[in-house]
Amino acid sequence: MFHEAGRVAFSSIRIGLFVFVLLLSLGGCAKQACTFEIVDYRRLGEPQRYHETFTSAYYTLAAGGNADVVLIRSSPSEDGSGERVKQIIHLRSVWPCIPGETVADRAQINATISYYIMMGRVGAGFEGVGALFFEEDPKTHLLSGSLEMAALKRTRRLAVTHDLFERAELSGTFHAQRNPRRVRRLINEMNRVFDSMTLP
Repeated sequence: MFHEAGRVAFSSIRIGLFVFVLLLSLGGCAKQACTFEIVDYRRLGEPQRYHETFTSAYYTLAAGGNADVVLIRSSPSEDGSGERVKQIIHLRSVWPCIPGETVADRAQINATISYYIMMGRVGAGFEGVGALFFEEDPKTHLLSGSLEMAALKRTRRLAVTHDLFERAELSGTFHAQRNPRRVRRLINEMNRVFDSMTLP
């Protein structure tokens, strides 16, 4: 049974997403929608917060309404090495929020999250769970949504590095284009790179 609190929460989310998409349409740049905050708990003391804008986002929907969303960011490193830093986020819902049937709450767990960072031969993979909300526009094949405070821990590593954090929180909003082939390719690529590098 869909509780009243869930109905109110879901309505608020839908209104927020509508305004968000409208502003993007007026601005003419959908890619600006993919903005995420990363909270780094590696160091002692106050957590470090970073804001990243992902330049590309793609999604595919399964028959049951679950989504796979992949976001990509590539930028020059700040160490003067000439290397590029590549970041990929993979969001996968395990059950979708359905109006009138499920409760929508930012504390729910309905998605798995994978976050990869690579620079040259150095990199790390992080995994966790969180609350994922999304809505598809069937006419434009665009998916708008948000990720609420996913807790991640490092599970994979390429080479030896102490510069990447051990634990993190990830949250943000996205606006993705439908492209099942690109989603599958990127997921397979990350699995090939990182699957043999699981930490003990």
